[in-house]
Amino acid sequence: MTKKIFFGNYKGGVGKTTTVFEIGVHLATEYQQKVLLIDLDPQCSLSKICQDCRNEELSGLDVGHTLNYVLELYAEYIRQASRLDILEKNIHTNFEKVIDAIQPIPKHSSAGDGCLDFVPTVLDMKNSRINDIADRFSKDTRNILVISRFLDDIQKEMDF
Repeated sequence: MTKKIFFGNYKGGVGKTTTVFEIGVHLATEYQQKVLLIDLDPQCSLSKICQDCRNEELSGLDVGHTLNYVLELYAEYIRQASRLDILEKNIHTNFEKVIDAIQPIPKHSSAGDGCLDFVPTVLDMKNSRINDIADRFSKDTRNILVISRFLDDIQKEMDF
């Protein structure tokens, strides 16, 4: 069963991003776990660190390979679902459309089964920055399901 760990704190500069990254690296390399890091930070700090490990720029990412895109797509899936489908957790999604958002970090994967992947967030996606999305999502209570549904779809692929 996939374990989900959330790191959050309103205070900046306390080491949240570094801690998340280092724990992910440790689980992937030392314990051969399949780890997925998801960057929910509007500053995209974790995404920048992960892209640096891949020797790539965050600005070079295709929009379809970002959490911003995933959130927009899953919000649309939920908008199209009936109330009954939502209550029965029978929301149709197409995970194949968002699988490309999961980016590998080969430098921090073990020789065994362990791997470290991440879903990046970008700052410069017009009207789709994380803060913009959160603001729009707050207007429709069904949107609380967006992250949950995405996690349901990907958890069978990961240990953490």
